[in-house]
Amino acid sequence: MPRLPAWLESYRMLPQSVLLFAAGQFLINLINTAQFLLLNLFLKDKGLDDPAIAALTSQRFVAALFLALPAGLWLRGRALRTPMLVGAVLFPLTALASLETVRLGMMSAAAGCFLAMGFGGLLLNVASLPMMLRLAPQEKSSEALSLLFATWAAASICGGVLSTVLQSIGHLDIAGHHWVFDEYATLLVLTLAGCGAPFLYARLPNPVPEKKTAGHWLHIQREDWPVLTRALLPTLCISTGAGLSIQFLNLFFSHVHQLGSAAY
Repeated sequence: MPRLPAWLESYRMLPQSVLLFAAGQFLINLINTAQFLLLNLFLKDKGLDDPAIAALTSQRFVAALFLALPAGLWLRGRALRTPMLVGAVLFPLTALASLETVRLGMMSAAAGCFLAMGFGGLLLNVASLPMMLRLAPQEKSSEALSLLFATWAAASICGGVLSTVLQSIGHLDIAGHHWVFDEYATLLVLTLAGCGAPFLYARLPNPVPEKKTAGHWLHIQREDWPVLTRALLPTLCISTGAGLSIQFLNLFFSHVHQLGSAAY
């Protein structure tokens, strides 16, 4: 058997808990990929115009806007497996509920489902980095974090290829059942795949940091504010531009270039 390169060998030596966590993140990111690629096009197919699509999908980010900073402070010094499990259960279930309520034309219920989906995604996003750092040995933290971010790229590639394959099939007749592989079916398949994440997270250990937070959980040390400000301002600029453009690129290609979801 050929020997792995040294840089790749270091990833193979990561603890099993780190690999399990990365696998769970990959499944969750399949849902994110499916929504990034197809959700707006699915909503357009259901008769929503661009302002209505923007208003509905923005519900996912309401929780992040108001609760991200408090959630990060509350989770300091606490065990993270339970919040991760809650998020991993809530996120795919509410994603499924969002699809079904839109399909049935229940837009008020859909807005509530999108809001709950944003809260589930918030728990996962806030807890994922500290959880990975707690699972990995200190000398392997760089590889662990790189692996965590690589799950997004892997899910994007796999989700995009699967989306293209399913929609290229178009439809199948099996045992008297007619299956149509459109945007809805692709979103459904990838969201169901994400439902496997809680089973992986349930097998993780539940480490707690040795250093406990002093004072009230909502308190931030005065000397931390300059560091937080320097870290947040560039991210705020980037995310504002990305939030106003990237998530609507599929609608741009659909309206301007008449590009279908399979090709996109």
